[in-house]
Amino acid sequence: MFGKPQSQEYEDKKAELKELKKQDKLGKINLYYLDETGFTLIPCVPYGWQEIGEYVEIPSRRSNRLNVLGIMGRNNYLQAYVSNQSINSDVVVACIDAFFPKKTEVPTIIVMDQASIHNSNAIYEKLEELR
Repeated sequence: MFGKPQSQEYEDKKAELKELKKQDKLGKINLYYLDETGFTLIPCVPYGWQEIGEYVEIPSRRSNRLNVLGIMGRNNYLQAYVSNQSINSDVVVACIDAFFPKKTEVPTIIVMDQASIHNSNAIYEKLEELR
């Protein structure tokens, strides 16, 4: 399911995340968050406010998109992976492999949103491997 979760599902996920944060604080698990974004010099302004008849101009220039995938811990530790290529499920799996090269003493939990690249077969296969 994508988009906004049902209210009960949302409440269940909030309770689960609260418990994960507690377990991380106690040192029983390692909790990380994973997400990606992109940067470019071409501005994205979906809307703006100006007086009627006036125009707002934002100077820009062509640039390549720089994509970043980050894995961040609750202690503000951030490992960033930067690439000019698009971030897809294979890139997510490769970054997970690079970040967690060996088994840890306590379980590691990675929290991701429901983006399609986080819900692909490649991701689910990786989860099975890591279990």
